Amino acid sequence: MPSTLEIRLADEFDEHAERYADLALALIEREVPEVVSDATRRRLGRDGSAALLRECAGALRHELGAVRYHAPAAALAYGRHLAREGVGLASILRAYRLGQEVLFARAAELALEDPDPRGQLAALARVAALSFRFVDGAMSDVADEYETQRELFIRGALAQRAGVLAALMAGQPVDRHLAERTLSHRLDGRHLAIVAWSTAGAVEDERLIVAVRALAGVIGDGRQLLLSDTPGEATLWTTPSVRPRPRELSALVPRGVRAAIGTPGTGIDGFTATKRQADLARAVADARVSGVDGRDAAAVTLYEDVALAAVMLRDGEAGRSFCEAELGEFASPAPAAAELRRTLSAFYASGQDRTRTARMLGVHRNTVTRRLRRMQLTLGRSLDERARELQAALAVAEAIYPEPLP
Repeated sequence: MPSTLEIRLADEFDEHAERYADLALALIEREVPEVVSDATRRRLGRDGSAALLRECAGALRHELGAVRYHAPAAALAYGRHLAREGVGLASILRAYRLGQEVLFARAAELALEDPDPRGQLAALARVAALSFRFVDGAMSDVADEYETQRELFIRGALAQRAGVLAALMAGQPVDRHLAERTLSHRLDGRHLAIVAWSTAGAVEDERLIVAVRALAGVIGDGRQLLLSDTPGEATLWTTPSVRPRPRELSALVPRGVRAAIGTPGTGIDGFTATKRQADLARAVADARVSGVDGRDAAAVTLYEDVALAAVMLRDGEAGRSFCEAELGEFASPAPAAAELRRTLSAFYASGQDRTRTARMLGVHRNTVTRRLRRMQLTLGRSLDERARELQAALAVAEAIYPEPLP
């Protein structure tokens, strides 16, 4: 007996929740861009949309009549974040209705595969009734959470701190002494920013805070400034004391957590610059792919190690496309491709001297010649041609296809 429309739709949402979440976000970005206007809002929106789709899949499988449906935790977290960011409730509710539009459009496509017109109509009517009840319940929960959060935020000291930090990061003039009192943090000294985040949404915020404080305890001293208002992430400023060593620091980070660190800076300009650098390093870490053996790369990324790649990956898709266009099949996490990239990097670093390249890599000169010849033949051009572009592409590849930790 063929599956009902509800079961088929539920199976799709369970198996491809992230894909349908991306479709909904694309529509939302066109209609109400303010709810996905930065990387954090988009990430939380994607997590919340995927959670809603999986919850909806359960509702489709186990129709319970007039039961009151509720929003999942990830959707509520997204609503709280938007409330703190000052996004209007009307925009948030509009985004939910656009998500429902994506749901119903797919239901209509599947229903048309039923050769019985009466069956099509009946199935669509069932899905429509359930989807309206489901979205109404979720929207009610989010609206309640939004109003509660806005009330707390507007009245509390959290709003003052968020306002000062936003002004600092935007480069607006601030009274330093007033800002220091609001933040309980000196701004005239040296600063180092650490950004930590959960990679799978499975790490409690408290564990995340413990992890970022542990990192700061190794590389910094003095009073810390912790910002953990966004679910699944935390930023901490400390006074730098020692040079960070990413492999050693990675041992302090629990599974499911990643961290990025800026470079030290002084004064207000240094306070904001090191945070921007940490955010850029995070973007590189998010762009990385796992090695072919499935092992993770270093859990801690330093901006100074990936600065060029960070700039090139400000537009992630453009940066990846550039890397793939320049390196061709060598833009890959495969060990063979990584070995050839290391050889080419050493070749450029040695002033294109094959003997020095061989010495740097600890291999025979003929091995270097053989590897470079293979790359030249595969790329279809001399390695002197577009050498600057090749070196830039190597920097991007090194960042997004890193060597796994032993």
